[in-house]
Amino acid sequence: MSDERGDEAQWPSFDESEQAGRRGGGQPAWPGEQPTTRGPGGRPPVPPSQQPTMRGPNTPPRGYPPQPPRRPMGPGGPPPGGRGGPPGPNGMGGRPPGPGQRGGPNQPTQRSPFNQPTDMLPPVHEEYQREPELMTHREHDLPPGARDYLEPDEYLENEADEATLRKKRIWRRVRRSAYVLCAVGFVGPIVAFIITYFMVTPPDPLTVLHQQQTMTIFYADGSVMATLGPSGGGDKTILTIDKIPKVVQHAVEAAEDETFETNSGFDIKGIGRAVLSQLRGNGGGGSGITQQYVKKATGNEDHTLTRKWTELVQAIKMSQVQSKDQILDAYLNTVYFGRGAYGIQAASQAYFGKNIDQLNPSEAAFLAGCINVPAYNEDPTWTNGRWTYTMGRMVANGWLSQTDRDQYKEQPKPVANSSDGGGALDGKTTFAVRQILAEAGDPNFGIGKGRDDLQQLGAQIHTTIDKKAMQQAEDAANAVMSKDTPHNPNIASSLVSIDPKTGGIVAWYGGSDTKAWSLDMADTAQQPGSSFKPLVFLAGMRANSQIGLQSLYNGTSGQTIGGRKVNNADEESCGQQCTVWNAMTQSVNTVFYKMTDDIGPSAVRKAAFDAGIATTQVLVGQRQPALQNADGTTADGIGIGQYEVRPRDMAQAYATLANNGVYIPSHFITSIKDSSGGNVYDASANGKLVPTQAFDKTDSLKNAQLARNVTESMTKVAASSCADRAKTICANLQGNRPVAAKTGTAQYEDTGHNSNAWMVGYTPQVVTAVWTGTRNGLAPIYGYYQNHIGPSQDYDIYGREEPSYIWQKFMNTYLQGKPVENFTPFKDLGGKGNFSGFTTTTTPTDTTTTGSSTTTDTTTPSDDPTSTNKHHPPTSSTCAPFIGCQPTDTSTTTKTNGNSGGPPGGFGGNG
Repeated sequence: MSDERGDEAQWPSFDESEQAGRRGGGQPAWPGEQPTTRGPGGRPPVPPSQQPTMRGPNTPPRGYPPQPPRRPMGPGGPPPGGRGGPPGPNGMGGRPPGPGQRGGPNQPTQRSPFNQPTDMLPPVHEEYQREPELMTHREHDLPPGARDYLEPDEYLENEADEATLRKKRIWRRVRRSAYVLCAVGFVGPIVAFIITYFMVTPPDPLTVLHQQQTMTIFYADGSVMATLGPSGGGDKTILTIDKIPKVVQHAVEAAEDETFETNSGFDIKGIGRAVLSQLRGNGGGGSGITQQYVKKATGNEDHTLTRKWTELVQAIKMSQVQSKDQILDAYLNTVYFGRGAYGIQAASQAYFGKNIDQLNPSEAAFLAGCINVPAYNEDPTWTNGRWTYTMGRMVANGWLSQTDRDQYKEQPKPVANSSDGGGALDGKTTFAVRQILAEAGDPNFGIGKGRDDLQQLGAQIHTTIDKKAMQQAEDAANAVMSKDTPHNPNIASSLVSIDPKTGGIVAWYGGSDTKAWSLDMADTAQQPGSSFKPLVFLAGMRANSQIGLQSLYNGTSGQTIGGRKVNNADEESCGQQCTVWNAMTQSVNTVFYKMTDDIGPSAVRKAAFDAGIATTQVLVGQRQPALQNADGTTADGIGIGQYEVRPRDMAQAYATLANNGVYIPSHFITSIKDSSGGNVYDASANGKLVPTQAFDKTDSLKNAQLARNVTESMTKVAASSCADRAKTICANLQGNRPVAAKTGTAQYEDTGHNSNAWMVGYTPQVVTAVWTGTRNGLAPIYGYYQNHIGPSQDYDIYGREEPSYIWQKFMNTYLQGKPVENFTPFKDLGGKGNFSGFTTTTTPTDTTTTGSSTTTDTTTPSDDPTSTNKHHPPTSSTCAPFIGCQPTDTSTTTKTNGNSGGPPGGFGGNG
């Protein structure tokens, strides 16, 4: 039987001379075989298995170096022990030679035409000598080009080996890269520090003090609104450290850098916080006193790690070349405290009207707390928090005894702010300038440039304020209020006007006399009364598709809703089946109180926030969450304006409605440039001002329809808010301009008189909110301008009176010469649910009925006031004309959705 494997099963051997340098001369290549003879060229003949043949399992892929042929195996598989094992007693692998095989009993080797030796073809690789298979190949035994792919000890035989080798190469590169990075990470900072150290120079305090420049604020038309310079506090002299009381020094250290006296110019914890904040993409940091001084001195406020690094090196160098007293002295004489005050002496005068040697520990702590964010220093909640923290750290560091600390129960009260413009600006401009500077300094708004930064830049601040509109607002307010102030010096009014398409504030009137009254009434929270009802309707449509303009509610007075008795003003009624549209026009309390109770007051709160009402308000001197009670619950009274909001908030919310449900934050500043004209800030690049869908985030059409339906509900209010029986003195505008508006009135406790009155309304071009009340807390307000329903003087002011008169005068003058614009096409969302509790067999009546006790025309929708209280929720029994008595007993029936609480007295009404 012939040998099927032929010569390919035979192992090659080399003669003695060829192997002299490999295994030793004279030995055969493999046991049991004779050395081969040389072929042409003095080389052994190439075995057939290495001759070019058709591609087979041993043929390498194109592009790879040739692979040595594998030793063919017979049917029995590889020899035991793997390749290269020694031959067994019966031959390789222990297999006995079969018939016809070499080594078989008396059988010659059989050859086929495919395994005959030949000299006709040259060797495949003449230029190198191949070693026997199953032996370790050396570098010089590899085919040409193999070095381009393999390391000398990395000859591959299969794909698994190739994958292993690839991993080894990757890890080799990783190790080498890690070595380099470690070296750079260790040596690099040292080199960078040395270079930076010799390049920087600590700033001089006198130079820093005189770096302050004049900044200019411009109206929208480019004319100058105000020019502001730094306040130096007297002669601007630099106080030496021995002239600054120790209590003041320690207060500043407690507030800004407790480790100042022992650190090397920086606080490592503060640096860590700053780095982490930057990596998270946030601003801010934890600079100590030395670093803060360097930052302010250089004017570099960039929120970058590069600036932080340079600042750190400068601080370290300053700590080495100057004493701690010198550094603290420089800092206290140049740092900004707010109110235009640079340096501790100027701050002492600006906030307390005294020199620093007269400050007590409490006042020193207050001033130290003002350094952190000067833009917030007129917020008593903010200053109280900083004061409390500073006093506590003074005690913790042994700079103030606990006994002395206990003497100061409350933060000191600063004097009135009269810094802006040095008294050169009029009242309305001063309030506007303060708002502009507060916006620029607010780190949450997207600018973050305090007054000190702006003055170092010589800033040119361009605003949205319309110069003519500012004057028109003041003129309208003075024309009406001048009749009232002789009888009540505390009565006041405010106005905020916004362009709904841009969010720009075009007019801001917070008052006329900043010397007599430092409180900006356009930024002061008051109860809005019925002017909040459109937001209730918005929440209702979002919560229930059956609620719409034609939905029916019980509009009678004296209903018990949510466990409380609710009345309408003067016992008025729009019938047992009153549409929402009529209820809005006549401002019927019971309809909107019921709607709030049905959908839940939290839904109204959410809708108000979506429209733009601020989520926090300053109430009784403290910043608190808005539109809720002290215990975190929200009562049904939100539906008729129980909770305080600012005139700015109401203008903002109505601006979102006027802009078809697209919210753009109201703002003053369009751009800021430095003294050389370089761009510092551009409102168009501020991500905070990007328009967003307010009422439906996913459906733009539904979002616009919701807003438009609310607008439609208010289109009849202005023409119905009249001061005479003939309805000739109403709030509608000249030229038949389309207008959406809502009045509001809040009652003073349970007296039957009013304390707040509102008119808020808009055309497609402009939104204006007007408030009338008192400056010094809640008190009854009486009017003397004009009233043809009831007494002509000393009348209770409702929203349809003083606020509407001011609103109408301003809107007519502002819009004069401007084209008449219509609201977008109206499509009724279709909600026609019956929530009245009565069947719809009868036609809903629009007839208004009144009770026997009334001082107003029974045919004119009257103002349904909201009873107010300085604090809410109530803690004792409450009785009032519009909401029934609530006993003190906590077991009183209430709604489970948190509808408990609310001020004593009645809520809501027309205004």
